[in-house]
Amino acid sequence: MENLKNAIEKIEMPEDMKERIQKNCLDALSHETEEYRMKTRKPLKRTFLIAAVLVLCLPFIGMAVSNTGKFKDVKTFFGAVTGTEYENATEEITVSLSAEEKTLFVETAFVNPDIPPYNACEMLSIGAYQIMDKTGNIVMEGEETSPVMVVDGKTIFDLSLKNLEKGNYTLKIDSFINSKKADQPLPIYGNWELDFSL
Repeated sequence: MENLKNAIEKIEMPEDMKERIQKNCLDALSHETEEYRMKTRKPLKRTFLIAAVLVLCLPFIGMAVSNTGKFKDVKTFFGAVTGTEYENATEEITVSLSAEEKTLFVETAFVNPDIPPYNACEMLSIGAYQIMDKTGNIVMEGEETSPVMVVDGKTIFDLSLKNLEKGNYTLKIDSFINSKKADQPLPIYGNWELDFSL
């Protein structure tokens, strides 16, 4: 840059022409520097864009992974393992309802009956459940139903609705209990909500 300046100053020309040439050279040089900066910045922008997309997608990937059930140890306050439970089974057990007179028939089916814990299930009972009216008020709730034999991964429960009037209701099931002879019962947790009418 300094050599260019000295060469221009040695050329015999009017002063305003020298200033114009110097100004044009400096502008061209700064433009090239700016272009270089932009070119080197583009890969960084692309990298940051990819990173931002990954950060936004990770929760959805996590949700997709978390839709599968998993075993969990039941521990005491002091950390001693006292049993096992199965969590997040909502997508692994399908539930359908049909109401007749004052009885609600609850049909369940294991989506994958050949994998644990379903392949070891001989009897199934509904754990905690609630029946709510159309405004969300709990009109009936129960603890654990009598166990029902599992046949080909399917069961049918019948819940008495003798205290309910005609109307629209929602059954909410929080858990099922998987039982097998000589084994400790296995609670299976999830969230099943279905509407029905009487």
